[in-house]
Amino acid sequence: MTMNSDIGRLETSLRRSLQRQAAIARFGTRALVAIDLDALLQQAVEEVALAVDAEYVKILEYCPVSKALLIRAGVGWKEGVVGHATLAVHMRSPAGRSYLTKEPTRISDIRQSEEFDRNEVLADHDIVSLVNVPIAWDGHAFGVLELDSRSFTDFLDETIHFLQGFAHLLAAAIQRKQQEEEREILFRELQHRIKNSLQMIVALLRIEQRKGDPNGFDRVKEAVQAISLAYDQLQESQEIKQVKLEDYLGKLCSQIMPSLIGLRPVQVESDIEPVRLDFDKAVILGLIVNELVTNSVKHAFGEDGGIIKVVFYVKEGEGVLTVGDDGQGISTGDQAKPGMGSQLLPAMARQIGGTLEVDTEQRPGTRHVLRFTLAGQ
Repeated sequence: MTMNSDIGRLETSLRRSLQRQAAIARFGTRALVAIDLDALLQQAVEEVALAVDAEYVKILEYCPVSKALLIRAGVGWKEGVVGHATLAVHMRSPAGRSYLTKEPTRISDIRQSEEFDRNEVLADHDIVSLVNVPIAWDGHAFGVLELDSRSFTDFLDETIHFLQGFAHLLAAAIQRKQQEEEREILFRELQHRIKNSLQMIVALLRIEQRKGDPNGFDRVKEAVQAISLAYDQLQESQEIKQVKLEDYLGKLCSQIMPSLIGLRPVQVESDIEPVRLDFDKAVILGLIVNELVTNSVKHAFGEDGGIIKVVFYVKEGEGVLTVGDDGQGISTGDQAKPGMGSQLLPAMARQIGGTLEVDTEQRPGTRHVLRFTLAGQ
């Protein structure tokens, strides 16, 4: 009889182990398929429920805004619980403690516990026993995987180990899905930026085409180089949304001058306050700086040359860009001639919510001042 009992227990243990390994294998395979996160989490709770023969399983995700754990996926729960019910995050909350400590929480009878509170969701489903394991990776905690029972259950260590192993696999799958979603978002943002840049180039080409200026192509080429430099900054910083303005404008100014060597002995100085700026705004600033510096080199100086200074600073929530020279000044007629300055630059300034004006008090030379809001940066 004893031998038969031992054999029976071994057979049960082996069957349970094979069942759980199969659940992990199935979920691991499905996790590689390109499905959304909600579907992935629901598959996870269904596999766990099948593997441990559980009536109730749920996955809770921590929401930073509400500072609570949201029941994101589940098996067995009443309608309106999954996707809606939240649990507090504190040490008397079973799920909350597991999330905070990143350790399993096992409770045989929460009705008798003086250490933990029985929340409304557990009480409404007559839950007696439960176990939580954290879903976490590299110091980041996504949430908790929880197994619940309406009957008294002293969860075995092997059950805890299975849940921990499954939670580790789930964490890797969640991380992968989040990275895929982030890459997709970044790709769409990059497409948007490329589209905007191409539209600006087309606008420049149309202006130069209407003017019939033989030097128009060179001015468009300079604008394209300014845009290209902004993309280089994205690549160097591994950032897709913002550009380090100090690096971008500094390099832009240094690239403008070599293309104009031989025209005038001109020096370009820059004083750019360190700030990260939205890519689209940075590109517009680059185009404006490119045009204004080029105009000064070509029209503001005599044979002796001079100095052009590009300055950017933040004041009372506004970005202020100034491009000034100590040359002989640009006449009204000259201002109408150069490139896109008289037509497109004011429109570009308005595009970022700013205004571009000439400082009439600048002596000697000419100084343009662009002011725009930094709200939302």
